[in-house]
Amino acid sequence: MTMEKNTYVRHVAVKIPLRYVTGGTFTQDDGESPAYLLAQNQTKIYRLNVLATILSKEVQGTITNLYVDDGTGKVVVRSFEPHPELDALSVGKVVLVIGKVRVYNQEKYISPEIIKKVPASWLAVRILELGLTPAEVLQSQLPDEPVRSEPTVTVEEVVDASDSMPRQKIIILIKELDLGSGALMDDVIEKSALPGTEQLLEKMLQSGDIFQIVPGRVKVL
Repeated sequence: MTMEKNTYVRHVAVKIPLRYVTGGTFTQDDGESPAYLLAQNQTKIYRLNVLATILSKEVQGTITNLYVDDGTGKVVVRSFEPHPELDALSVGKVVLVIGKVRVYNQEKYISPEIIKKVPASWLAVRILELGLTPAEVLQSQLPDEPVRSEPTVTVEEVVDASDSMPRQKIIILIKELDLGSGALMDDVIEKSALPGTEQLLEKMLQSGDIFQIVPGRVKVL
């Protein structure tokens, strides 16, 4: 008798505007399949990647609620566990959030796997990435904040030290190859001495450490 082995699939975090969350439907097919957000265009989104500005912050015991806005919609990002790093997040800051949509009392919210503060300019970059028009985004809501290097605040699954070192080497290499228009992924793979560089680049794209400014060219977030 042959027993079928269940295979765990880690879905890619899809870059979307928050209107997909507010206008989508939280769906759970059955008890064994993972829940997902069914967007209005019928796309199934298991994990999402959004950039938004913090409008308000509320802490109740171990629960932290961040009310965020990207110009297309407003959603609550909710963490149920205490994380001292969340203290560094304040109203007006722009955050990168990777996580999943969940529902409580008929209210959709984002349960974060990763949340970190980023320069405000990346919100404008994301708008261009998503191909949004001025009519779709309230430009007045973009924060007027100078571009500067910000320390990141991360609430994520634990990353082994052995994994973080290769990522740092890739980040340094990308910065060296980037003359302003991004670094060619092929050049990064060719010049990297690390095994599995192509797979590592894919993981870094999924986690939001780097992004593709155009197909085949990456920049450090």
